[in-house]
Amino acid sequence: MLVEAYPSLYRDRYLREGRNGDQHDAYSIAAWLRDSDWEGSLLSHLEPALSEAELRAARYEGWILGVGPETARGRPLAAALAVL
Repeated sequence: MLVEAYPSLYRDRYLREGRNGDQHDAYSIAAWLRDSDWEGSLLSHLEPALSEAELRAARYEGWILGVGPETARGRPLAAALAVL
């Protein structure tokens, strides 16, 4: 699976601990994936509960990993890229 992830969704959840910005972004995404898997919530992020209109838009535009419908509603989906 190839996914688009936005570090800004995850970076503030984890201490920086001496990493530069790029390192911390990469760490934060990996740590969030790990934590979501351990918590058993990762699948719900990979298959968010979307309305039919959101599903059609997501099939065309893509979807950002970790963004649920409650986060995306009212925002343009054009910024959400590939979940292939």
